Amino acid sequence: MGPRVITIPDNFTTRRDNLVIFATQGEPVDQGARMLQETNSLPIIKDAALARARLNRDGNRRIISLIMKERTSGITKREIIKEALYSLLDVVPKLELQSIFISKSSVDNIS
Repeated sequence: MGPRVITIPDNFTTRRDNLVIFATQGEPVDQGARMLQETNSLPIIKDAALARARLNRDGNRRIISLIMKERTSGITKREIIKEALYSLLDVVPKLELQSIFISKSSVDNIS
C-alpha cells in the first residue's frame, strides 16, 4: 500500500509525531517552519546540503528539515523541490518512520 495523505486540523507544533519543514540555512521557508520558530522549536540549521533532508531530534519526535535555498532571498527552482522530496522519500524508510506531518502551505510560500 502506498502513502496516504490525510488532512488533520491539529496544531502542527503540538504534534508528537515526526514533522517535515522547509527551510534555508537556519531560516523558515514554509508555514510549518514559521510556526516552529514562533514557539522557539525551530532547529538550528547550519552547513546543510541544498535539497537534502536534515534530521534533528525534539524530544521523542524528529524534525526533518528540507533545505530549499542557501539563503532566504534565493530563488527556489522546481528541480530543487523535487530533489528535496526524493531525499525525504529516502529518509522515511531508513528511519522506519510510520508517519510524518507537513504543514499545509501554498507552494508560493517556498518558491
